[in-house]
This record gives sequence, structure tokens and C-alpha cells, in this order.
Amino acid sequence: MSTKAVEIKCPGCGAMVRFDEGQKRAFCSYCGSPIAVENSSEFITRNIDEADLKRAEADQLIRLKELELQERRERKTEGRKKVMGIASVPLVIILLIAFAVGAAEPSGSPLSDSAYSMGSICLLILGWGWLFILIGNDKK
Repeated sequence: MSTKAVEIKCPGCGAMVRFDEGQKRAFCSYCGSPIAVENSSEFITRNIDEADLKRAEADQLIRLKELELQERRERKTEGRKKVMGIASVPLVIILLIAFAVGAAEPSGSPLSDSAYSMGSICLLILGWGWLFILIGNDKK
């Protein structure tokens, strides 16, 4: 029983590559290029570039890692916002009380000065905290 064989020109180097009946893939014996037959009745060949396949896989993995890092950064930023939001409530209350006490006391009294100082410190803490959160969002 003989098998029907066909020779197809290698798209890589031009050498003839033998395909037996039913064979879908072969390698060129001269340049080593992998060749696949897509349609045996029409002898349409396709050159399989392994390097391009690996490059596409690597690009896809890189993109997935970039998305994972971006998602991790967003979760971290959301966590910071939540912590700062929770911390802001008591700081704002202290700030309001300190300025109310400072305004109620006569100007120049030690209690007035310390109340304004405490309110100013709370205001600075709030400002710096929110500033660092906003700056952290801009980093990529």
C-alpha cells in the first residue's frame, strides 16, 4: 500500500518539503522552519513563526501583569482614602473645637493661643494627608 506524498515549497528558504497524505505539519530539513498545511486539497501552507508566538504570549503576560499592578495600586489608593476619611472626622472635630475655644477666649490668652495652635496643627495634618493621597493617585 503506497501513501500519496506531496512536496511543498518552504516559505522560509524555498526548499521542497515532503508531506505524506494526512500530514498536517512538517519541518523544513534545510532551515528548520515549521510548516503547516491548512487545506490538503488546495495545498495552502502557513509558516509558523515560533518566535512571534512566544513574543505574543510574552506581550499578553506583560499586559496582564500591568493590569494586575494597576488594580493593586487602585485598591491601595482606595484604602488610603478610607483611612484618611476616617481619620479626618476626629481631626475636623478637634479643629472646630480648637477654633471655637480660641475665638471664645480673649485675644492673647494662653488658652486662646494653644487652641489656635492645636487647630492649625490639625489643619496641617488634614491638608498634608489629603495632598499625599492626591499625589499618590498621579503616580503610574
